[in-house]
Amino acid sequence: MEFKEHTYIIIPSYRPGDELIGLIELILGYGHDKNCRILLVDDGSGLEYRSIFRHLSRNLRVTLLTHEQNQGKGAALKTAFNYLIQRGVSRPVVTADADGQHTPSDIARVAIAALQNPDSLILGCRDFKKAMNMPFRSRFGNFWSIKVFRLLTGMRVSDIQTGLRGIPSAYLPILTTFPQNRFDFEMVMLLDNASRKRFPFLEVSIEPVYADEHTSHFRPLRDSLRILRSLKSSGY
Repeated sequence: MEFKEHTYIIIPSYRPGDELIGLIELILGYGHDKNCRILLVDDGSGLEYRSIFRHLSRNLRVTLLTHEQNQGKGAALKTAFNYLIQRGVSRPVVTADADGQHTPSDIARVAIAALQNPDSLILGCRDFKKAMNMPFRSRFGNFWSIKVFRLLTGMRVSDIQTGLRGIPSAYLPILTTFPQNRFDFEMVMLLDNASRKRFPFLEVSIEPVYADEHTSHFRPLRDSLRILRSLKSSGY
């Protein structure tokens, strides 16, 4: 991972497995780049998972932020954004998931694209035709969300639910004002950006990874309804 500039990768995490340790160690060791920093958010995982976060936070290139209670993925991202805003971040930041769906090489590609295109919203998009073992809940969620997004905005984004994104620093103060705190936060981010024409979208193709042991905290029915309610309340 050969970043030319100081780059933050934000990883929100709730009750992680051992794959989080492997992911972060691989990111930090990939290419032996010393400009990469991990901003890890423990979203109220509890005492049972404290040893994982303590182990990771011993690395000088990992900053740990902690929620005492689970607040949701959107809230975790906003906590990280506020942390960076307070420190005057001026370069794009990268968000990635903690569950092993994103490879270090794909994270690096999105980060490099963000640095090369600082005024674009970068999306690491999976090719669902190649995702033969994609769980039904993920396939269902992406199918309907792509349709809804195109209906509301007239734009086609090939992977609405991707958590691997490169976000312009100028967008962070706006994102922290969003009321959404859970999975709906990421969908509303794309709708806000498209409807208000803030930043052009730029897609980067990434590998679809769905290991047999992969688990997700996304609940298809409940979280889909939550997203729809958020869209209605946000005026989309």
